[in-house]
Amino acid sequence: MTLFNAIVRRDTKALAKTLLNKFGSLIGVIFADLVYLQAVPGVGYAVPVSVNN
Repeated sequence: MTLFNAIVRRDTKALAKTLLNKFGSLIGVIFADLVYLQAVPGVGYAVPVSVNN
């Protein structure tokens, strides 16, 4: 749901799986540093701000 709010009108399932694989869990994604989140392809500025808030 968090990714859906940040990326409108796009399937976010693949990105969610990528983030979970990279950071290990939802908690890992939530507490990941913004720089590391933005380094993931498909993640721009809005996703890390949405996830970390």
